[in-house]
Amino acid sequence: MEMDKKLLAVIGIVVLVGLWFLMTPRLPTTDLCFNAPKEFKNSRCIKVEIANNDKSRRIGLSGRDSLRQDAGMLFVFDEEGKHAFWMKGMKFPLDIIWINKNKRVVHIAKNLPPCQRSSCPTYAPENNSLYVLEVNAQFTEKYNITNETLIFFQLPR
Repeated sequence: MEMDKKLLAVIGIVVLVGLWFLMTPRLPTTDLCFNAPKEFKNSRCIKVEIANNDKSRRIGLSGRDSLRQDAGMLFVFDEEGKHAFWMKGMKFPLDIIWINKNKRVVHIAKNLPPCQRSSCPTYAPENNSLYVLEVNAQFTEKYNITNETLIFFQLPR
């Protein structure tokens, strides 16, 4: 009898976790490639989550413990601007890449440290951007991403 109660409790917990997982909205994803479309042999591509609304852009990667080496988050804005970012609530360092409407890199901030204080510095480009990409620190060095690097991706409909 005691074993039946424990089994029911475990089953209940598994069902609740499963329901939470199914009901938690997932961000859309796409492949993002540097210097050449993914069909080309010499392209370097990563899978990115797309933050395309105020809530997802506000949360970003904050609170996560890590980011896969072949992943990132692409912030999509409604219009071009000098979109500022900060590292508040981050648990790992990032490179932040600002990309213009022509999908060309216009600014890079490298090796930005996490910030757990109440007041954190902000980072902004000198030029307007429509997209901002967050990747692990050292990514831009490792893959030779520079200003003027061309970016290839398609946003899901």
